[in-house]
Amino acid sequence: MKFSKTYKRIISFLLVIVTLSAALIGCKKDKEDTKETESSVPSLMIVSEGQSEYMILRSVNADSTERQAALDLRNAIKEKCGVTLEIVDDSQASDKKAICVGVVSRQAVGDIAEKLGYNDYIISVSGEDLVICGGCSDKTKEAVERFIGDYLSEERTTLEIRADLLIEEYLTEKNVTVKIGDRFLKDYAVIVADGVAQAVSYDMEALHNYCVDNFGFGLKIFNSKSAATDCEIVVGKNASRDIPTELETLLAECSDNEGVIYFAEGKIWLTGNSDAAIREAILTFKEVYLDSNKAANGVLNVSTEDKICEFSDKEYTVMSFNLLFEKIDGWCGTPEERTEAVLTHIRTVSPDILGAQECTEYWYGALCEALGDEYGVVGEMNDPKGQKWRNPIFYRKDKFELVETKTLWLTKTPTIKSKYTGSVQYRILTYAVLKDKETGKTFAHANTHLGFEAAEKPHHWKYLIELLDKINYPIVLTGDFNAVRTEVYHTQIREAGYWNSIDMTSDCVTDSTLDFVFVTPESVHVIKHYSMPRTVNIGGVDMRPSDHPAVVTNFCLR
Repeated sequence: MKFSKTYKRIISFLLVIVTLSAALIGCKKDKEDTKETESSVPSLMIVSEGQSEYMILRSVNADSTERQAALDLRNAIKEKCGVTLEIVDDSQASDKKAICVGVVSRQAVGDIAEKLGYNDYIISVSGEDLVICGGCSDKTKEAVERFIGDYLSEERTTLEIRADLLIEEYLTEKNVTVKIGDRFLKDYAVIVADGVAQAVSYDMEALHNYCVDNFGFGLKIFNSKSAATDCEIVVGKNASRDIPTELETLLAECSDNEGVIYFAEGKIWLTGNSDAAIREAILTFKEVYLDSNKAANGVLNVSTEDKICEFSDKEYTVMSFNLLFEKIDGWCGTPEERTEAVLTHIRTVSPDILGAQECTEYWYGALCEALGDEYGVVGEMNDPKGQKWRNPIFYRKDKFELVETKTLWLTKTPTIKSKYTGSVQYRILTYAVLKDKETGKTFAHANTHLGFEAAEKPHHWKYLIELLDKINYPIVLTGDFNAVRTEVYHTQIREAGYWNSIDMTSDCVTDSTLDFVFVTPESVHVIKHYSMPRTVNIGGVDMRPSDHPAVVTNFCLR
């Protein structure tokens, strides 16, 4: 029995040895076969002994990211291979062999790029060209970095690329073909005119993101000085493009609350006689013409019918005013001394809605007494047993019906009187939902005063955005935000969907640094924004109503 077990072990061991030997022989043969196959595959000789027949080709309309990617590639080749390749725009016709960075005007490159969604890239060979291309400039940059990492990580005198090279990354979840007649939307370049409000650029950024999310490709956005292409979306009027005579006539007949969508010879004009009208054309183009729900079997056929899109011409005025709760020696008098100056400011504007900050019991009483016949008022105290401040909202009783109002604290427990740990003050948000008695249109006016200490700011802005997101109406937000426009919080609130009135109209004159009016851009058009004078003449004496200039925004609801 013992001998039998030993015998079996010896036999098993010998079988293992035989099997491994066969496998090793097979592997060697496979490697030899592979080597023979590899040597038979043609290749591109990009660099040979310090010489090259190649250039780096990029689009004449390449943005700064793609231009930098082309430069990075040239520098990497120079550093590792010792040869400097010329970078050429595709506007310069050339039959020279090329490393194509991005979508350039070579048919083979277009065919390769055709399959790319916005978040995809490909590194491939087309004829004698090497193609490094992404669905957007950031992805082209990523593909260039991938190529550099794979092929230019160490010094070499020869850079040889197999002709069957194919490196792909596909992350785009959705691909929809959007056709405009016999053209494709993804081939269009967006040309933004000079002199339009910053919000128009924000709108085009939003349209770009919409296309990425719903169709799998983005829009290429350029300024008016960019070279003309066969397919363009021209935004605004002063875009260094000849306006068709028929469009000029149409615009001459349009009011400031009418945007125009116009199709002519490969161009789509999204325009109007005001910033708000241009914005209305952009928003209508996105909501109506590019309605993703109308796509069928992966294709959306876009109408090419011209359209005049109109928004409400009923204008409202909102005023934001930090009243200053005390006296500042050499700067501002006591509240009692400044009352007439404050009321003069308010009467001069005669706002439809007013949001006040630093509204102490004195100021609340003074404003209610002076405005009570014309205005309703809402807003609870931030701390009834302590500071007793409000962020009250005054609204014209003859124009609006009060639908709903709340005062909330900027903390984790917004419905309970509370403050962020370490905060000196109880910070609140008061809002009023108002319904126009004539039109029935409804919106919310929110009013706040955020903390100024560095430790407080991130939390107050975060809680503010969370509370705004729960208000299911168009929003007009006023307040003293204690953050200048260069601080990151302004970018955060814009990305959350609330845009500064300053950016939404070119008709803006303001020197305010902390007090702003934000709105929801899809539902509110800003017509004008300005700040009030720093002083008011009362009885022949120039007096400062407050240490903050009051700010005013005129707006329309869509």
